Amino acid sequence: MGCEGASLSTGLPRLARELHAVLPGYALCGAGAGASPAHDADVVGRVIAGIGVGGGAAHVAMRAWNVLIWQPVMVAVLCAEAEGRVAAVDRSAFRMGPPFGCHLTLLPQWAGDVRPVAAAHLSRCTTAVLDALAQRVRLRRELARRQLADRVLGVLHRRAMLSLAPVAATREAAAGWRAALDLEGLSALEPMPLDDGSEGLWLCRRSCCLEYRVTPDFLCATCPRRARAARITLSREEWQAHV
Repeated sequence: MGCEGASLSTGLPRLARELHAVLPGYALCGAGAGASPAHDADVVGRVIAGIGVGGGAAHVAMRAWNVLIWQPVMVAVLCAEAEGRVAAVDRSAFRMGPPFGCHLTLLPQWAGDVRPVAAAHLSRCTTAVLDALAQRVRLRRELARRQLADRVLGVLHRRAMLSLAPVAATREAAAGWRAALDLEGLSALEPMPLDDGSEGLWLCRRSCCLEYRVTPDFLCATCPRRARAARITLSREEWQAHV
């Protein structure tokens, strides 16, 4: 996907590289047309309308929440971790694709720990999304917060699995983001031994995304409906495939 606005990839090379590693083809753009804030009423309406009703109202609400927040989460976390910069995702616009992309509003260089500042912008963005969703569907805020915690730690987990960040630094980053977003106890990155004797991480989730309600035979590898041992086994297999 091209950018109608100027591409930011040259000015933010580490962020562009990590976005491409996590989601090849993701466009990082400056101001431009063709995208809207994640909480935009029309965007929320289109997302809800595109979700089948076969999984019930609870699945529609949870699916819409995850569809609307994954891009702001990914961009906010990767920008802070890769570039040490704050992405003002609450002021940015997103292409709901495919193809996907962000028209990013970036704050000036920030002295000190960027995570609390980046988390504040992400929190304002996700709060606006949840408020917009509440006008159309019912979603318990505690469940939404658990899924948000999973999304944030999921991005950090993928960075480490793709060798973009060391395991120890990733665990430190996870603690920092959980604290900054007030998500303590809602998700975790736990250590697991790898075949070569080193240590990997698995995402210990506390809530289910409810996708099994649409596809009964499907459960995510890290779904809390699975036994803990099965989740660790599946997570280790995925990690080993990237070693």
